[in-house]
Amino acid sequence: MNKTKTNLFQNIDSKVYLTLATLLLLSLIIFSFQYSRHINCKNAKYIIHSDEFTINRVVEFYDNTKGAKSWKWDFRDSTAVDFKAKNAS
Repeated sequence: MNKTKTNLFQNIDSKVYLTLATLLLLSLIIFSFQYSRHINCKNAKYIIHSDEFTINRVVEFYDNTKGAKSWKWDFRDSTAVDFKAKNAS
């Protein structure tokens, strides 16, 4: 019984390799861009204030994070998303 060695990838078109390489390069570029814009939230410092923590009561959030320039308050409920930016003074 003769065993013939066959190349597993010999039937794959070179365009497939080119497409996979292009997708890998594009993925690395997007990952690098997202990683460079990463904001470390471990040092976030904020204050939560309310007279009463019950339903339908006003709760105020204040951010004291050092170096923060803008804020997005999104609680993923029916309330509107609030965007704030530090005033340039």
